[in-house]
Order: sequence, then structure tokens, then C-alpha cells
Amino acid sequence: MQLIGSEGLKRKMIQSMNQATREQLKWKASEGTFDLRDAVSSLIASYLTPKLISNLKPETQAELIDHFKAFNIDWFRSPFAPFTWKIIYKVLKARREAMQLIKEALKKRKESREKHGDFLDTLLEDMEKEDSIYDEASVINLLLIIGVVSKDTTSVATALMVNLLSKNPKVLAELKVINESLRLSNLGSILFRKALKDVEIKGELFDIQFPRDGSWPLHHLWFTITLKYMRIRWSSIHGDGRDLSGRGKILRSVTKTLMVFGGGTRQCVGADFARLQMTVFLYHLVTTYDFVVVQECEMTRTPLPCFTKDLLINISPTL
Repeated sequence: MQLIGSEGLKRKMIQSMNQATREQLKWKASEGTFDLRDAVSSLIASYLTPKLISNLKPETQAELIDHFKAFNIDWFRSPFAPFTWKIIYKVLKARREAMQLIKEALKKRKESREKHGDFLDTLLEDMEKEDSIYDEASVINLLLIIGVVSKDTTSVATALMVNLLSKNPKVLAELKVINESLRLSNLGSILFRKALKDVEIKGELFDIQFPRDGSWPLHHLWFTITLKYMRIRWSSIHGDGRDLSGRGKILRSVTKTLMVFGGGTRQCVGADFARLQMTVFLYHLVTTYDFVVVQECEMTRTPLPCFTKDLLINISPTL
């Protein structure tokens, strides 16, 4: 929470996030066609890695960022898919080498006792407490997980957000694109509940189906219209003006109905980070640049979101 919780974002992250996003888009505007998911992944790794471990030599930091990028969720596919095992080998190699760099940084920090105001300092302070739940191995794993997961989840959702925005220009005016992008691209993907028999409920708004013996990604497949982009999901007002806020409580506040970050009090600690990065990116993209989609993204689930085609775009400064 100190790093990517709401208070940590305000105190330590938002300025770096904003500056890095502006610089990344400015550079990409002069580069030509680029893969948006890869660009956002690189963007996040570039400013988040120094927040994790701040005193690395430039060449070591660049190496760690490369390992974070190579250790991605693309390996989470069917074992029968082409190139899966090759991807798994690269991921395991990147994981091993990233953990070695983090281990060396941890050792040097413990020996020097220097303070750098980064997340490694926070973890070391906690590790030295008598009742700490952390040891050296768990500290290394936590640094690795944050470095990897933060860029993968948010870059996928951002690419899908821009892809949806290109098809639904009116969405921008209503500012509902981020929640719907998160719903479609979420990585908190499975709710482990099973219907014992086929159930179908038809209503005025939704046709809900629970196939027997099915476990489905959150916010998907229960509704026959869930794979269709619908900004109405996050509004209490129907497109024809009807107030839906009290109709069976189908549409409640986003914090109660959007479960891509988990449910209840144990939500993903990175929920605010993902929303903020997507918002900052969207703000700079649509207020400073015009963009053209060169290749639309295509996504399947295995069950995590997997791009079969990446989103390629061109951006140019708005005249």
C-alpha cells in the first residue's frame, strides 16, 4: 500500500507516472507505427523499477527492466499452442536472472545499511521486525511480482481501452471506457462457483445463463451480451433516459459490481494503480494527439487474456 496504494500513488508515484507517460507518447509520435501494449509495458517498467530499487547502476537497471518485460503472462496458454514451451523457457530464464539481480541488490543494501527511500527500504525495515512475515526469499519474490504483474495487467487493459475507444468515439464524452476495458480484459479471471444445473433468467435488460458445471471468467459468459462493449453497464441511466438505479440493484456502484480486482476487503493492492495509469495515459493520448489504429487487437482467453493480434497505432500531435 505504501508503494501503489492510493496514498502511495499521491506521494510517490503520480508525478513520475505523468512525466514518463508524456515522454513516452512524445517519443512514440516520432517513431511511426508501434505496438501499444508493448509501449505501455515498457513505460510502466521504466518508472516503477527505480521505485522498487533506486540505487542500481544504469546498466543493471536496464537489465532488470528487460527481465521484467521478458517475464510476462504470454506463457499462460494451452500447452498445445504453438511456441508455448519456447515462451515458458524464456519466461523461466528471465525470472531466474531477475531474481538474481534483486538478490544481489538486497545483499548490498543490507551490508551498506544505506537508506534510499525506495520500496526495498520499506521491505528491509519490515523484515527486521520481530513479528515480520518476511524473509529474504519473500522480499525477492514480492519485488519480482510487483515488477511483472503491474506492467502486464495494466498494459493489456490499456491496449483494449484504446481499441474500444477507436470504435466508440462517443464513449470519451461519458468517460466510462476505463471500467468497461477492465471488465473485458481482467486477469482476476475465475470465480470458483459451479452451477449444479442449467439456469436461465430472462429480464428486460439481460439474458443471464449459468451452464451446468461451468466456471467462468468474472463478468464474462454468464450474460449473453458480455463480450459486447456496453458503456451502459457503468451508468444508472439507460440510453433512452430510463432511470435504472433501483431496478433489482443490477447496476450498483462500480466498487461493488466490478470484480476484476477481487471482491470485498481483499481487493488487489494495484487496483488504484491500474486505474490511475490508464487515466493518465488516456488523458495525454486524447488531449495531445490524434491516433489512427493500423491493426486492431484480437484477444482470446486461456483463461487469462491473450492477444492473438496486438494493437498497432500511429499517433501525431493534435493541430
